[in-house]
Amino acid sequence: MVCNLGQSVLTRSYGRILGSQLHNATYGHMKAIVQEAYSLPDVLKLREVGTPSIDDRGVLVQVHAASVNALDWHITRGMPYLVRIGGLRAPKDSTRGVDLAGRVMAVGQKVTRFQPGEEVFGGSNGSFAEYASTTENQLAPKPPALSFEQAATLNIAGLTALQGLRDKAHVQAGHRVLINGAEVAWERFRCRSPSGLVHRSRP
Repeated sequence: MVCNLGQSVLTRSYGRILGSQLHNATYGHMKAIVQEAYSLPDVLKLREVGTPSIDDRGVLVQVHAASVNALDWHITRGMPYLVRIGGLRAPKDSTRGVDLAGRVMAVGQKVTRFQPGEEVFGGSNGSFAEYASTTENQLAPKPPALSFEQAATLNIAGLTALQGLRDKAHVQAGHRVLINGAEVAWERFRCRSPSGLVHRSRP
């Protein structure tokens, strides 16, 4: 599932942030999906919250699209209990969402890979919002051929598939791999590997 998020106009121009932090980049607030307790998805609420700040290594992204995946479901429910580390009764980071695609609005003083105005995709703790703070090692340039909606689906599911094929199975060009089912997102990404590498079979 992909969410299109409303876009608002910053009250300051694009530019590299020279200070150590960007406090409320819009000098105001933003809309975000927040969670104040662990429960079913009904606990998620649309709220107006402060725009996130960034430090010297941070990147502020204006979110154009965010995708929903199983990790969001686990965090919302607080299950398994391992996800409650850092917040037993409610998540430490109240804004939900981990996948995003959007445009860089500001960068910290020590950021070298991105400049304001560039289109990116990747991860953030709190992507179900108009703006999200993250770091440059969690982002990649958005390919021009992909829409924001398409790019927003790549982070968790795509990395899971890549880790399974490359890091765990050590699959190389010419290998034949059987994907059984391929119904969840990361299995679908595996089936999009180069032609001849992956063969799909249903039970």
